[in-house]
Amino acid sequence: MKLFGKKYKTIVINPSPKRVRQRIYKLVAINTVFVMLLFGGSYALISMSRENTEKLNIVPPDEVNKKNNEVNSDGMHGESIVNIEENTKYVDPGLVGSMDNILVSYEYYDGVTMKPVDKVDTSKTGSYYVYYRKNSSYNNEDMKVRVVNVYKKGTTPIQMVLLGKKRIVLEREEKYVEAGAKAYHKEIDISDQIIITDDLTNKKAGTYVLKYMIITEEGNVMSIVRLVTIKD
Repeated sequence: MKLFGKKYKTIVINPSPKRVRQRIYKLVAINTVFVMLLFGGSYALISMSRENTEKLNIVPPDEVNKKNNEVNSDGMHGESIVNIEENTKYVDPGLVGSMDNILVSYEYYDGVTMKPVDKVDTSKTGSYYVYYRKNSSYNNEDMKVRVVNVYKKGTTPIQMVLLGKKRIVLEREEKYVEAGAKAYHKEIDISDQIIITDDLTNKKAGTYVLKYMIITEEGNVMSIVRLVTIKD
């Protein structure tokens, strides 16, 4: 090669295959570390945000709206069993479809007596039963029930769960077999304290509400229900 009037030898360097592989591996390793740092940092921020939210017991508004708009297996918006702290605003999300021909009524149990009320009053602790019926008959086959348990501020609500199905359909005169329920308070099994109340009779057609109730030493009344329909 001639440059500025002088001749120079042209030297072509051909790196060995081993060296080429080493350089490729190095570049891949650098890029991998960069990607891990990028996405790892984002994940850490998301995790920290989520952890702080859980510690503060904050439920984002969109999550609340999502729950109220969800349809459960009973054909209701929101949850069929609601545990809510006293003096917290409660708005019933209702049923799926039109509520025009639905009669809504309420019952309240304070741990001593059961009585009809006009609404869910979260200033009073206890269990509220919200009944949705297509007519005024108590034993309506299409009846749905939501339970709102209002517990004392600063206390821990009981976790209750039914054993078996939430809604049972029997033929008239068919025997009902109780499957029971479980209750836990602060991870301690207190199922033996559950009281079951009902007016079930397998001789009369209709839908019956079996109430599973329990009272804690903190004075909280909690409840869940099972619906049993006797076919006509």
